[in-house]
Amino acid sequence: MSRTMLIGRSAVLLLSLLAGAVVSAQPRNEFETVGGLTITRNYSGKEIVSMLGEPDTVTMEAYIYYHYSMVPRHTSERGPLPEEEVLTDSFGFTSYPGGVFNSYFIYTDRYAFTHPSVPGVSVRVGDPISKVRAFPGTFHDNRYGDGKGELYWCPEGFPEKQVDWMMYPYFCYDSKGIITSIEHYYD
Repeated sequence: MSRTMLIGRSAVLLLSLLAGAVVSAQPRNEFETVGGLTITRNYSGKEIVSMLGEPDTVTMEAYIYYHYSMVPRHTSERGPLPEEEVLTDSFGFTSYPGGVFNSYFIYTDRYAFTHPSVPGVSVRVGDPISKVRAFPGTFHDNRYGDGKGELYWCPEGFPEKQVDWMMYPYFCYDSKGIITSIEHYYD
């Protein structure tokens, strides 16, 4: 092997090691899962139906939304709900059938929110907002005069000044501190 080839291979190896070190020093790009689907991942129509079930409706808006409706279960934390009230959870994708999972609007306790940075913890509509406030990371809390609000959460490892809050999940809560919806519009 020539000296030039040996130096070239050594340089490639060194650059590879340096690139790996730089990538590992960056915050990990982990995303949340809702209903078993991970935001920013590509899914086929069959995969969506196998994980969420057959949708009640599919609409084409800015993105393709699969809608799942149900009468919410009564819980003592949320109080009584009218029997005829139907809530609809929606999952957005870039194309039909399937595509990149980029948004969700969860209003029932049917689907759980999970994130790799809080292993073993899931959050559902009806849980106390204090459960989310215990997550590691940065928060942006929009509180309203009536005690309701929206709590945006960004996992730790991202400098607060660089956080684009429109790219992270948020949890709407009522005046009793109970989560009423879990939402994310990833664009």
